[in-house]
Amino acid sequence: MYVKVLTVTGSKTLAITCKHVIAPIGEKVFAVLGSDRILYTPIDGDIGKEYAVRVVKGTAWNVTKVKPHKIKDSIAYTIPKNFAQTLGIHKGEKVLVIGKENVLEVIPVNTVIEKVGKFREPTL
Repeated sequence: MYVKVLTVTGSKTLAITCKHVIAPIGEKVFAVLGSDRILYTPIDGDIGKEYAVRVVKGTAWNVTKVKPHKIKDSIAYTIPKNFAQTLGIHKGEKVLVIGKENVLEVIPVNTVIEKVGKFREPTL
């Protein structure tokens, strides 16, 4: 498992750069917009195949193809502009990146903080 807090970079396009590889370099992957995160998955993986069917059926409005590329010893995953706008992700913002096998999730830290909420005493 890969877990890190990273800073969104980019000038013309936004991206995150990490060491978690989900597909061979240069191979396109799906970026899927969720309600609070972006999921990156290989097109030929189990999750990717499910979304490929949705794309063919025309029901996958929240899926786009991106091409991760190598930068030094890391992989850069671009963040589609409309996904960034929907989730309020901007250059310099912190995101929580969680990688599991062939899936990578990018969650804005502000969303994580909101979901954690405030301290509450247990009700007995």
